[in-house]
Amino acid sequence: MTGDLLPGPRILLGPGPTMADPRVLRAMATPLLGQADPKFTAIMGEVMALSRLVFQTENEFAYPVSRTGRAGLEAATASLVWWAPAGDGVDAAVAHYAGAAETAAASVSHSLGAGGIGRI
Repeated sequence: MTGDLLPGPRILLGPGPTMADPRVLRAMATPLLGQADPKFTAIMGEVMALSRLVFQTENEFAYPVSRTGRAGLEAATASLVWWAPAGDGVDAAVAHYAGAAETAAASVSHSLGAGGIGRI
């Protein structure tokens, strides 16, 4: 098969994948910036400043984490455990197939020196 794969616009009504707005598709077609590029650094600085504004914080380390949902869970857990009083335990609610969440919470909490995981 030769040539570009161009299926044309579609209306997707199922649970996923979702349709992308044309503005998103145009943005995705622009050249990539490397993480060490001065333009990328400037954009990241602006995003961090806006994040501080949105989350009403002065924490200079407020920045977006572009990763999987699990990485977001681990980042949130680490943030909560980091600021908790020393020696406090961690309670993790586990329901349905979310047992992986308990594992993530336990792993991050243990690496940060928090007490054991308790089920609630």
